[in-house]
Amino acid sequence: MTKLEMMKRAFGRIGDILDRDVVVVDTHKKIIADRITNEVGTRFEHDKKNQVGKTLKDGKTRRFREVSPAYPIGVELRVEAIRDDNHKIIGALVYENKYS
Repeated sequence: MTKLEMMKRAFGRIGDILDRDVVVVDTHKKIIADRITNEVGTRFEHDKKNQVGKTLKDGKTRRFREVSPAYPIGVELRVEAIRDDNHKIIGALVYENKYS
C-alpha cells in the first residue's frame, strides 16, 4: 500500500469516526480524499456559488449548503484553505458543519 492509499483510507476512516462528510481537494477542485470514496478523482461541483474555488483563491473560510445525489435533502459544509509551510494555498478541506 502506498502512502497516498494509506492517507485516503485513513481519511475515510476519520470521516466515519467523526460521522461527518470530509473532503480534500487540490487547487483545481479535484477530490483527492473523501469519505464517499467513489467521488475521489472527480471534480468538486457541489458549491453552487463556487465557494470552494473562491477559498482556493483568497484563503477565506466559507460555509455553504450542498445538495447532491449523496445529500438529496442537503448538508451544511464549511471550506477552509490548506496551506504549505510557506503559506501558499495547496488545496482545501471541505467538511460537514453539523453545528452551524
